Amino acid sequence: AIVVNTDVQGTITYVNSKFCEISGYSQMELLGSNHRMLHSGAHDKAFFKAMYREIAQGRNWHGEICNRRKDGSLYWVDTTIVPHLNQRGKVDSYTAIRFDISERKQLEDALRSSKEHLDQIANLDPLTRLPNRRRFQDHLEALVLEHVSGGRSLHFGLMDVDSFKEINDSFGH
Repeated sequence: AIVVNTDVQGTITYVNSKFCEISGYSQMELLGSNHRMLHSGAHDKAFFKAMYREIAQGRNWHGEICNRRKDGSLYWVDTTIVPHLNQRGKVDSYTAIRFDISERKQLEDALRSSKEHLDQIANLDPLTRLPNRRRFQDHLEALVLEHVSGGRSLHFGLMDVDSFKEINDSFGH
């Protein structure tokens, strides 16, 4: 596990060796630095605002964060942030416990890309990149369902071009 302690302003007060290993920074570079040095730009301000709001109120936060290593490369961590309360009940520090999930995120991206590619193969003509017969049929079925459930009528015209195969064979697809 990657472990880091910060004060309420985000200044790093403790890091374990795994944090140094993953981030590429030395312990001396991290201690006293602000945690924002790791921001990757992958998350918007609203993401961090919601996270800070949660932990500032003394509640644990859990989520996935994309950070930037010293060399500029990105890595993903499954993060739990635990606020520490002082005797007056105010948050005075945080402990973040993280696990590197970069490999899982890469596999998820590859799977998503593969799924998108398969969807394109199944629904687009490889030559023209236009919707194919399967995509047309799905669209037509959705239109019919939409009109029937709405109590409306649908008119559909079908045009048959004689000798279309000869046109394709003569002039190309």
